[in-house]
Parts: sequence; C-alpha cells; structure tokens
Amino acid sequence: MFCYYIFAINFVFVVSSAIVFERSILSPLKRLSMEVTNIAKKGEISARINMKGNDEVSAVAAEINNMLESIEHMQQEINESTKQLEQAKLERLAIVGQAATMVGHDLRNPLMTIIGATYLLRQRLEGKLNKKSIETLEIIEKSVKYADKIVNELLDYSKVMLLKLEETTPKLILQETLSEIEIPKSVQLINLTQDNPKIKVDSEKMKRVFANIIKNAIEAMPNGGKITVNSKEKDQNVEFEFSDSGIGMAADIVENVGNPFFTTKAKGIGLGVAISKRIVEAHGGKIAKESKEGKGTTVQITLPITR
Repeated sequence: MFCYYIFAINFVFVVSSAIVFERSILSPLKRLSMEVTNIAKKGEISARINMKGNDEVSAVAAEINNMLESIEHMQQEINESTKQLEQAKLERLAIVGQAATMVGHDLRNPLMTIIGATYLLRQRLEGKLNKKSIETLEIIEKSVKYADKIVNELLDYSKVMLLKLEETTPKLILQETLSEIEIPKSVQLINLTQDNPKIKVDSEKMKRVFANIIKNAIEAMPNGGKITVNSKEKDQNVEFEFSDSGIGMAADIVENVGNPFFTTKAKGIGLGVAISKRIVEAHGGKIAKESKEGKGTTVQITLPITR
C-alpha cells in the first residue's frame, strides 16, 4: 500500500511537471516559432513578436524584435541611398545629354562645310588632281564621315527615345539585321532564332542594337571565329542570346561596358553599347553580358512579349 502511494505521488508530480513544462516552455516556444515563420514567409520586417514576460522565451522574442528593428532600419538606409544614387545618375545623364546636344550641333555645321568643300574641289579640279591629292581628299572625307558618326551618336544618346512599334518575329528581325551587315569570310554566323513568338518592337532601333552586338563580336575575333545567335520564349519574354568565340573581356571591363563614354577601343567614344542599352530598356527589356578572357562573350537581350 505504501508503494502504491509513493507511485501515485510520483505520477502526479510527473504529470504536473509535464503540464507546467508544456505551459511555461513548450507552448511559448511553439508560438514563437509560428510567429517567426510567418514573418519569414511574408517578409514583413516591420512586424514584431507580441510576447512579454520575464521568462527565457520572452527574452528570446525581445532579441528577435531588436534584430528585426535593426534590419528594418538598415533596409530604410539602403533604400534611401539607392534613391540618392538613382537621382544622382539621372542628373548626371541629363547633364551629359545637354552637353552632347550642344557639342553635336556645334560640330555638325563645320563638318558639313568641310564635306561641301571637298565636293567642290573634286568638281572644279576634276582631271587635274594627282594621285597624292586624291588620296588626301579621300582621307579628309573618311575622317569627316567618322566625325559625323560620332556627332550622330552624341545626338542619338541625348534625345528622347521614341518608339515606333510594329509586329515582327525574332527570326525576321535578325535576318533583316544580317542583310545590312558585312560578315567577314573568316567568321561563321549561326542563326538559330525562332519564328515564334511574335513581338512588338521598333524594328529599326532593335536592328541597330543587334548590329552593334554582332559588329562588336566580329571585332573581338580578328583572326575569325564563330557567332551563334539564338532565341527562346521564357516567362512571357523572348530571350535573344549572342555568343562569340572571341578574345573575351576581364570582369572589370564587363562591369563598365554600357556606361556612357566607356570604351577600350582606339576609335569611338563609347556610346554604341550605351545607346543599345537605352533602346532595350525603352522596350521594357534588359541587356546582360557574360565574358571571360580567352573564352568569348555572351550578350543576352530579354524583351517582353506583347500578345
């Protein structure tokens, strides 16, 4: 009988202890776990865990709240810094645009004068010019055309981007681009673009983007190589991929390609890719680059599909 009482007392003690443990430790821990999980799923860093008390679980909840508050504060600082950087970038681009417009217009007039003068010289001195004089005039004309190309890039970069949308297909727009480009015999171009899906783009501007990418790829393969162009539909977008077997680029160069006036070429002012980027973004798209020295470059253009 005495053993029975001892067993009963122990049983009651164990059950009571379990109930107390459940209520004081396990239940608060479960609640804490659920609240943390909900915050994590929703991503609401402004939310707080509503648990107050003097126990260890409440202390953990308070520390989590402090951590959430710190994260929220850091996020606000990041957002503010991002806004300031974006604003500074927009202001810088606006200044560049204004300067480009002024410089472009100021240069165009004297360039047109030089072109007119060389034309008159050819007309008036036809048959009287020796070989050296003819070569000199040709050098002047080529230099003026190159300078005019730079002026056009300056003006194109500075003006408002207006799109004339028309329906086309990935394959058609690349075929039209290739018809306007001279591909060297040493370069093999493989066109794997598809007839679908139909997309609405400014064909002339997009052909300019594609031509710029292909010409850059050709320049990166002075001894010849291969360019592969592909397209595919993905997540309500069409993705164009241009891959070449050229010399590739270092990581720091890849990071800066597309920034206005950045160039590694002996000629040019670094606006070709910047203009291409503006055109793609005006279509609501994105342009991305991957490159490794000695292993070629891949340029990916993503454009939204207009159904």
